[in-house]
Amino acid sequence: MKRALKVFKQILVGVLCVAPIAFVVTLSVINEMETVVVPPPEAYELDNISRSLPSNERRAIDLSRRSSVQILSHQEESGGTALSSGTYVTVYDRYFILTTQHGIVGSCEHTIIMVADTSHDCVQFIEVNEREDYAIIEVVEIEDRAPVDVKKDIPEEEEWIEALSIHKKIFYTGFPNSMGPLTFDGKIVGHSKSHYIYLHSYAWPGSSGSGVFTEDGQLIGHVMAVDVGFTGLGAQIIEDFVILVPAFNVNWDSILEIAPIEAN
Repeated sequence: MKRALKVFKQILVGVLCVAPIAFVVTLSVINEMETVVVPPPEAYELDNISRSLPSNERRAIDLSRRSSVQILSHQEESGGTALSSGTYVTVYDRYFILTTQHGIVGSCEHTIIMVADTSHDCVQFIEVNEREDYAIIEVVEIEDRAPVDVKKDIPEEEEWIEALSIHKKIFYTGFPNSMGPLTFDGKIVGHSKSHYIYLHSYAWPGSSGSGVFTEDGQLIGHVMAVDVGFTGLGAQIIEDFVILVPAFNVNWDSILEIAPIEAN
């Protein structure tokens, strides 16, 4: 019995002595792994786009990501807040956000534009068009984003033939479920008689208002909705069937009807 107790003590001492050494070795391995595994900050940059893509697609994705913003619109009466996506654009030497009308539930005073962790005020609503489901919000210049040039980056006349061609590849960046900016790809699969554009891509609440770019870097519209189908199980969201408001349905000249004002 005494011999067994002595052996047990020796084992216990051995374990107690080895444990700190093992702990130190483990920490050393973990620290070494951290220096190897943790990617550099550049990996998370907005412009870190796969170099395996063709140059035109890289440019389109870069334009999409650098112009993407999130909109928070607060309805004072109900206390609710709508979260949507938008695209930073410039035209007539002024700066704006293009988004959906249904994402604007409050006044300009209660609507803010988010870029990363920085908020930007709404200067004024230029147009909030319920029929075509778009809103143009004037903002001051946003240094951390690159605006889409409406005059240059939206197709004109004959250019729309190729821009709306079936299976034309597209990209958009938005904030589905308030996460993002997330960049998705897809293809044009059809059009409606009322000029809506149909995509095979992905969207979810919060994606509305995202600017959609062709692989050539042209802004062709913004996300309005996903479709809803009906089966024997009832209504179901079809999240990979995305409906766009085309950019040619936006009355950009409405900007000229409203004089610029200074931001608060």
